[in-house]
Amino acid sequence: MPNIRPSSELRNNYTGIMKFCRQKRQPVFLTVNGKGDSVILPIELYEQSQEEQKLALLLDEAEAEINAGNCFTHEEVFGELNQKIERLRKTENL
Repeated sequence: MPNIRPSSELRNNYTGIMKFCRQKRQPVFLTVNGKGDSVILPIELYEQSQEEQKLALLLDEAEAEINAGNCFTHEEVFGELNQKIERLRKTENL
């Protein structure tokens, strides 16, 4: 269940709110006049959220590429890698 508090509590009990966020690793939702206004969360949760958002975007891009047919089989990828390795070996042996 979300932890919802009036914004006035932030002014009156900043330390307590931040202690809750850090110990529980949960956000606190602030209201103004009974309506949602802001969210406070520990920096670690914010950074994790940002990384998860980046990953979700990358996965969406990858899925779009697959759906568009812009992908390779593992045979194609490893075949090309093996060819490059063989070319490198030949040039190093010269």
